[in-house]
Order: sequence, then C-alpha cells, then structure tokens
Amino acid sequence: MIRGIWISASSLDPMTRAQEVLANNLANVETGGFRQDRLAFHRIASGELGAPEPAPFGPSGETRSVAPVLREGLDLTEGVVETTGDPTNVAIQGPGFFAVQGPAGELYSRDGALRRAADGTLLHASGYPLLSDAGPLVVPPGSEMVIGADGTVFADGTPVGRIKTVSLPDPGAVRHAGRGLLSSEQPGVEDRSSRVVQGALEAGNVDPVGSMIEMMALVRAYEANQRALMTQDQTLGRLISWSSG
Repeated sequence: MIRGIWISASSLDPMTRAQEVLANNLANVETGGFRQDRLAFHRIASGELGAPEPAPFGPSGETRSVAPVLREGLDLTEGVVETTGDPTNVAIQGPGFFAVQGPAGELYSRDGALRRAADGTLLHASGYPLLSDAGPLVVPPGSEMVIGADGTVFADGTPVGRIKTVSLPDPGAVRHAGRGLLSSEQPGVEDRSSRVVQGALEAGNVDPVGSMIEMMALVRAYEANQRALMTQDQTLGRLISWSSG
C-alpha cells in the first residue's frame, strides 16, 4: 500500500510539468516560427535510475517498475508560410534557421519579422542583431532592401551581406531561449539548401486542438492519481487505527 501511495504521488510532478509545457505551447500559438515541445511518458525500472529501490518497496537491488518519467523534445517541423508583402519580413523554406547574435553567443530562430534600427542594423523581433557570415547585417538607412533566395541582402542594388542560415545537427540539444529564440549545445552548421523568401513569415507549428486534447487528458489523469492517493491514504489510516486498537 505504501508503494502504491509513492507511485501515485510520484506521478503528480511530471504531470504538472507536462501541463506547464502544453500551456506554453498554447500561449505561443501566434508566435512566429515558434517550435512546440512534444511530450512522452515512459515507465522505467528502478534499476535504470542508478540506485536500488528503497525499502519497503522490495528487496535491495530488485528491479521494479516505478512511476512514469516525462521526456521532452522540440518539434522542429516547419510551420505554414504566409505572404505578407512586407520587405522586412523573411521566411525560410527548408530545415535552416536564422542566426541571431545573442548576449552570450549565437542563437537561432525561424521568426523572420525583422526591423531596421536607426543605424540600419537588421534586428530580430527579440531586438538582437540578425547575423550575416561576417557579423551583424547593416542596411544603410533610407535604402531599398531586397533579399535574394540565397539570403543575399541588397541595398539600392548593392550587396551588403548574406543572411546567415544554419542547420542544427542535434535536435536533442536544442532548447527554448525565450523571445522566440532557440539555443543549441551543438553549434549550427552552414546551411545552403534552405531558401529565403522575402515578404513572407512562417507561423509556429503548434497544434492548438491537439494540445487542448492532451491537456484535458492530463487533467483527468492527474485527478485520478489524486483520488487514488487519497483512497490509499485513508485505507492506510484505517489499517493503522485497527492495528493500534
């Protein structure tokens, strides 16, 4: 019975975390280029945790199944590209990501809602500079900006740089960094296969209906675990009272 209480209680934390992740996905339905988190629950054996299961759940070292463990991972599939006609909007067709100069190193994004600073620097929606192969991209103020399919930026017909697009070799090393940006433990590598489309934006890849269904299923599972926990606790209390009586 104590084992049952422990398993029910241990299931609540990963379920709470899963709700937080799904809520974050839904909150970013309208965020350009956002990449949703995917969730999966796995049941593992106590021996896989690196330590034997403690008493009173079984003899020391015995392998037993325990509460589910939550696995998280970013879904890097592409979102829908929509035409805007705004020359400061760009989208990527292909697996690449825009490189952005973050405060502590290079960050990545599929959000191409750019703006031009007073000095002509092209900025990501986060306010950080968009990178070229040679550093931040600067388009002289007042000039007409045209962006080619290979990412080359022209100011009044003169090339001023090429938007740096990279691929991320290890999807499992990619994490949200806030402000529509991603970080990666493995540096991005040059990507020449993707094409840049000016006057278009990519929407996020969040499935709002699917996320809502997952949230409702999690709420029901959470409530079922709470009821099981309360029932076992009450039963244990009656057992202790009967034994002491």
